[in-house]
Amino acid sequence: MPSSPVRRSMIIAAATLGALLPGLILSPAYADDGGPAAGLLDGTITVDAGPLSDLRPEADPTDGAAARLLVVRGVVATVAKLEVSGLDPAAAGHSYGVHVHTGPCVAGDGEAAGPHYNHDKTTSREPARISATTEVWLDITVDRHGRGHATTVVPFALPTAGDGIGSVVVHEHPTDHAGMAGGRLACLPLVP
Repeated sequence: MPSSPVRRSMIIAAATLGALLPGLILSPAYADDGGPAAGLLDGTITVDAGPLSDLRPEADPTDGAAARLLVVRGVVATVAKLEVSGLDPAAAGHSYGVHVHTGPCVAGDGEAAGPHYNHDKTTSREPARISATTEVWLDITVDRHGRGHATTVVPFALPTAGDGIGSVVVHEHPTDHAGMAGGRLACLPLVP
């Protein structure tokens, strides 16, 4: 059974997803009525899945891994769920910082993925805050089967691939309070 903070996060994510999904299905029916809810429930769902691109020549626990990212976008919030499989089971218990980045995945070139997507930077907020509420952080902990997963809810509509985001990068360490997580190990390309 997951610990209380994990269970609480799962409940919050499920509740948000539950709140957004009916809107995705029902929003066309409400879009034309002109009422106060018009447009608030609009959204999109995207799924990106495939093998992770290797960003380093050295062997690491992400070599040969694959990932799946489900994103449910609403007007005022986004739910993102990441599942990673094929990680080295010897890394069980190790946590990795995982973030949405602005650039593409280029095998062997971690810098090509660019910086983290930061919502404050898109709204010209100065100074841009770096936090789990302005960026998409999906840290994972490897289980004994070589899998890791994370779900997060952010208070903004995440752009789609090719319109501000391009990849999901797995870093070598857990994310710290300043958004840092060490070197870039692997990358899931996000397809427009």
